Amino acid sequence: MRVVDQRHLESHRRLRREMLVDAPDEFWETLAEADALTDADWRRDIELRTFLQALDETGAVVGQVGVLDEPYTDEHDLPADAVNIVGMYVSPSARGSGVSTRLMQAAADLARDRGRPVLMLDVSSGAARAIRFYERMGFQQTGVTEPHPRRDDLVWVQYRLDPSALSG
Repeated sequence: MRVVDQRHLESHRRLRREMLVDAPDEFWETLAEADALTDADWRRDIELRTFLQALDETGAVVGQVGVLDEPYTDEHDLPADAVNIVGMYVSPSARGSGVSTRLMQAAADLARDRGRPVLMLDVSSGAARAIRFYERMGFQQTGVTEPHPRRDDLVWVQYRLDPSALSG
């Protein structure tokens, strides 16, 4: 298993569609919104953030995490020493194999190399497996929540990982 900085439009699009089908309430975007994107939109997406992808022994992409150096929107704050972790996903066939840990470690290494060692992310309150993973990694809730865009029974919960919690 290896993790690479991947700028391949098709692997990114395929994995994004897979994640939106597999876990539609765990991501802000919907499958319909993703399917409406043009090739130019997809290219802009991979230019605005770094996507680290996990490849299995055959070279197939089995996981991905995005690292974004800016706030999601003008309404969101991002400390100067932090990056946003976005679109974390591991294909069902690779779950439980350590892919999530490798992707998060690679994201933390990249952030540290950029001089922004704090990792921030938002996770759906319904994503129990993801929440357990983030908390095992040392992420702490910040106390900030935001309504889920489609479900009244869920919220987005903000987490923060300080550099001392994850060593490279």
